Amino acid sequence: TELKEAQTKLTHLNADLNQRAEKRTAELEQLKENLEQTVMDRTKEMKEKMEELEKFKKLTVGRELKMIELKKEIERLKA
Repeated sequence: TELKEAQTKLTHLNADLNQRAEKRTAELEQLKENLEQTVMDRTKEMKEKMEELEKFKKLTVGRELKMIELKKEIERLKA
């Protein structure tokens, strides 16, 4: 009788443990999906910022080259 009671208790404990493990696994998988989505969103934001910075860089480099040309032209006209 004690053995059957112990086996029944063990079966119930095992079932409870399995349920808790499945619940926790589902929670962790949801957390993982949320984190992956956050990483994808942030990566997209960073790419957009990098593109903006590249455009700004091209504009500033072009401006600097134009300034050099204008300074040379001023020096030529002064001469």
